[in-house]
Amino acid sequence: MNHSSLQPILIRLAEVADAERIVQIQYQALQTQCAKDYTQQQLNALLEDKSRKRSWNETIFVAEINNEIVGFAALLQALSSIGAAYVDPNFTRRGIGTKLLAEVEREAMLYNIKILGVMSSLTACPFYEANGYDAIAESSIRVRGVQVPCIALKKRLIPQTSVGERIYHLFVLFVLTLLLFSIFSTILLRL
Repeated sequence: MNHSSLQPILIRLAEVADAERIVQIQYQALQTQCAKDYTQQQLNALLEDKSRKRSWNETIFVAEINNEIVGFAALLQALSSIGAAYVDPNFTRRGIGTKLLAEVEREAMLYNIKILGVMSSLTACPFYEANGYDAIAESSIRVRGVQVPCIALKKRLIPQTSVGERIYHLFVLFVLTLLLFSIFSTILLRL
């Protein structure tokens, strides 16, 4: 076992100063891990597209080991979607991606996002499925004029209430409303 795999993983919000390392990790991960799932033309389009800095209208978390950024994940709140999740190829299979994903999910729940989606690469699809995401459709995105296949997945973060629970809550609300109405009526009649 590698000594660095025993080091604690710190997850924190990304800072502007982290942008270059984030791009580097994304580029390296695509280059090494996606080569088996994509043609060279598709991979080149992805690499060219992902060589620029990420948008800061995302909430981006980074994972650090010994003060070195080894992965990142991004939440697109406006789309209720994961914008990215990448781990440095030298640090895979250590739970870093799973910890980053859990942090993104916690953040999404703070924004009351009930269902979180992701447009995943073919390479990352098993990772998302292992973390409770369900594939809903095969798709593709157009990157630099090239069609790149991907998989749309989703995960319910906040449990859906049953019809029975909703009826019960409405009943309780109705009873409380009647009780308050009764109290206010009594107070008004005494005035």
